[in-house]
This record gives sequence, structure tokens and C-alpha cells, in this order.
Amino acid sequence: MYHFRLLFAITILIIAFGCSGNQSEPKIPSQSDDNQYVDSSRIMSMGFIEFDPLTSSARVVPERNGDFHFNITSFIKPYFHVSILDFKKGVFTVKMTVENPTSIQAWDVRIYFLDLADKKVLNPDGFSDYYTNVVFVPFINFRKEDPDRAFPVGPGGTDSEILILDFNNSTNPNVYYLIECSLNEQLVEPVQIDRPFIKGVFLSNSPMGGAVIANVLDHQGDAIVTVDASQIGLGDSEPMFDDGLHGDELAGDGIFGSMRLIPSVEPGFYTLTVKAADPVTYPTIKHPFRIKVYPSPEMILIPVGEFSMGCGPQDPYYNEDWIADEKPLHQHPTDAYYIGKYEVTVGEYQAFVEDNGYFKQQFWGSTGWLVREDLGLTKPVCWDNPGFCGPDKLDHPMVGLCWYEAQAYVNWLSFVTGQPYRIPGEAEWERACRGDADDRSFPWGGYVWDKEKCNNSSDTKDTSLTSPEGLYSPDGDSPWGCADIAGNALEWTNDWYKNDIYTQYEQGNYTPPAGGTYKVARGGVWWWYEDLYFRCSFRWNKTPVDFDDANGLRLAKSAD
Repeated sequence: MYHFRLLFAITILIIAFGCSGNQSEPKIPSQSDDNQYVDSSRIMSMGFIEFDPLTSSARVVPERNGDFHFNITSFIKPYFHVSILDFKKGVFTVKMTVENPTSIQAWDVRIYFLDLADKKVLNPDGFSDYYTNVVFVPFINFRKEDPDRAFPVGPGGTDSEILILDFNNSTNPNVYYLIECSLNEQLVEPVQIDRPFIKGVFLSNSPMGGAVIANVLDHQGDAIVTVDASQIGLGDSEPMFDDGLHGDELAGDGIFGSMRLIPSVEPGFYTLTVKAADPVTYPTIKHPFRIKVYPSPEMILIPVGEFSMGCGPQDPYYNEDWIADEKPLHQHPTDAYYIGKYEVTVGEYQAFVEDNGYFKQQFWGSTGWLVREDLGLTKPVCWDNPGFCGPDKLDHPMVGLCWYEAQAYVNWLSFVTGQPYRIPGEAEWERACRGDADDRSFPWGGYVWDKEKCNNSSDTKDTSLTSPEGLYSPDGDSPWGCADIAGNALEWTNDWYKNDIYTQYEQGNYTPPAGGTYKVARGGVWWWYEDLYFRCSFRWNKTPVDFDDANGLRLAKSAD
């Protein structure tokens, strides 16, 4: 029960309870006048410490948590260090050290331990105060009442305390810290801003999906914040800070908010800059960041209509027994819908992988998540194969996907874009491949096989495995303009396979099978050459957990 990690997410802030009117002359507290020692400013930090009982070690891990929104920027560097002196039977003996990395005046250094309800402090006599579930630990050398020991007198000053914590009866391994000390308005910046971070993903031509988040404290309400040359305003969506220990005394101090910035949906490097009203006294703060933009699918609208579905009498394989599931040829209606011009590429799927889509259960469905967990899927099976994926394959189709991976991807894409993406139905796929004019065998028209119009194992245009999107366009495109719809990747559909479903369709019931053992896949494949499999009407049937390196996906989207 002792093999746990305590993760202390530490966020360091400066809160100024009142800024001096003359910022160019910072006040240094007079050691002869105790009236100068007022709680006019504090350093506050809060977070976790990561304890590792296997190695008897600990480290501070910077993290933001709760309502703590920003880090101090220029004058205070990390100053809090933790080490484990002893660990036996669930009892940690922890040494905490505060050191002086600067020459500012600080005093009354305190640590508050929070969330100690089911933990036991074994050396309570070493500390000043307990209340509720909080223990207050002063660093005694730097108390307010002793101005001669104001911390620090000069660079390099330190102080340490020992805390002994018993976790044996604890059900919650987290211990939260809040650290503060008084500064008396010294070197308190009127403007502070976090390093920006990316939330979500940026998709080209999409107004949703990604955001650049930066959290700002502006004491005086006159800061200028820009991304490169574009000025932006401060957000006010976040509540004013309240640390829970000081009531509402901070409520009137500054503007405490966050910014949602989308300066561009072009990939590249940007600089977030915040400038105080007095840039001579207070330096301009600059934070560079990089926006990575993933490609968005290009979609083609197919209107309400009907087409000839199945194998017609002019098809070269019409009289063969093995294509019986393609009969009878019948007229099949569809609603209006969008279909992908290209197959989903490695670059498009990369956004899902890098947004941790393989670890987000909400996109997989109950069965898909069980499959993912049982098989230990953390990325596509071809992801590390340079023949299929990698920086030089971003415009190639993503292959090696089982049906549940394809479904998780479209669910994720729908979520981040707000668009109703989905896997196409079998009839939608065939209409996109064949068009409405005739019962052609191949998307480029007619009933004659031409190996040079799609990626297959016998064509001479491309000698790699999969090929870049559109390499065979426009000669190999369908009447609607769909590229690579014969050859390259095999494409999942949403329909369950039933060998005689066309008989039901011919009778006017166009409801696809409600269940089954196999899913229908369509299109030819890069590793085969026989024309039979590249025809518009050929029906593959595959188990949903098939990971063939042929398996890919073309998106559909509802039109209304």
C-alpha cells in the first residue's frame, strides 16, 4: 500500500495587495521600523511534491492547480526544494528547504499543508498551528517578528524544516502545499503572464479545435498584450483569486483572467508579449510558442438522388458465382451527404494520435474501448513503420486501422470541429465511386480495367506501398471527383455485411443490416493486382478487429 506517488503540482504566483505609486524606487523595509512589515504583498506557490517510495526520493513538479492561474515571471526563481530523509512503513521524513536566489527582502515565510484529514503529522510540536485540515509550518529563522533575520540578507541564504508524515491510514495520497512570504511591495510587477500553452488541436480551415491559452495578472489594468503585431485584450472569464486562507481580501486586486487566443491557423512560430505601462522600470515579457496545424479533410457534396447499385450485365464478372452478393443490380436512393475527396491521410490521423485520442474513452464506445484495452492499442499498428507512416508519408492514406479505430477517429473529429463526420454507409460509398449515370465497373468509366489509373501492385506510376493522395488524379477519379477510390487503401464502411441484402434493397427496403459478424469494406488495395477487387461493386467483408495494412478510411458527413 506504500507504493504510491504524491504529485505536487506547484504554481508560483505573485499577488500584489497594492502597488507603489513610484515603481522606479522599490521600497526596502526598514529594520528599525516594524510598521513597514505589513502584509502588502506575498509570494504564493501551490502544488504537489512527487514522492517515490521505491527510490526514497522526491521532487517538486511545476503544475497549475485549482484557481492558481499564473507563474511569476522575472524576479523570483524556483526556491523551494524537497528531499526525503527517511521512509519506513509508510512514514515519510521530509526535509523542506527555502533558498535565496535573489537579493530581494522577504520575511514571514510560511508553508500550509492542505488535505491532511486522513494523514498524521508525527512531529506536531515543531509547527505553530493547526486548523481544520490545514497545518501551518513557519520557517522560524525568517519570521516577521525578527527583522534582523529578514530573508534573505543576501544571495544564498537558506532555511530548512522537517516534517514527518504518516500515510498508513490514508485513502488520498495527495498532499497540497501553499507557500507564502511577505515582500512589502518590493519588485512586484504590475503585469504578469504565464507561458502560453496549446489546448486541443489546430485544424486548417476550422474555426474550432484549438486554442492558445495564456493567463494574465494585470494590477493596473493598462497592460498591452500582443501576439506578434496583433494586439489582443485581456479575458475576464475567470473568477477573482481566493486562496481559501485569507477570506476575500484579494477581491479588489488586479484583473485576474485568462485569454483564449487564436492568432492564426497557419503553422509557425509566434511570440506572446506583455508590456507594462512603464516599460522602463518593468521589463517587457515575451513568451515564444509554436502552433502546429493539422490538415482538414476536403469534402464533396453529393445531392439527394439515386444510382445503380450492384453488378450489371455488362460487367466482365457478371456471370461468376463469387460475386453473387453484388446482385441484383437495383436503383438505390440516398439523402444528400458529403464524402471525402481523399482517403484520411497520415497527417490528418496524426492529429487524433497526438491529441491522445487513443486514451480518451468517450470517442471509442463501450465495445471499441474494450477492444482497445484488450489489445493494448496506444497507436495504429503501422504507426512506427516508415513504409506507411512518418514525416514523408503525411499525404499518404492512413492504413492498418481496425473498424473501431476508424470509428473513434470520426467521433473525435466530430467533437473537435463540431461537424457531423462519420463512416460512410455502403450505398453512399458506391454512389461516390460510380456516380448516377450508369452501372460502370470502374470509377473512371466503362467496364475495362486500366492498371495505370489507380495504385495497385502492377501499375508503373508508383513503386512504393501506399501512394500520395491524388497521384492518379484526375484520370482515376470518380464522376464526383473522389480520388484514389479504386486502389491505394481499402476503405471501411459503416454497414454490417449480409450476402443477400441486395434482394431486400431491390424490394424497396433500404435499411442496412442491424448487426452481423463482419463489416463491409470497399475499394481496391495497393498490394493486389486483379481487376475483380477494384470494381465499384466489389464487397469485402472483414471482422471489425481486422488490422490489415490495407485498411483505411474515407470520411462522410451529413449534409443537414
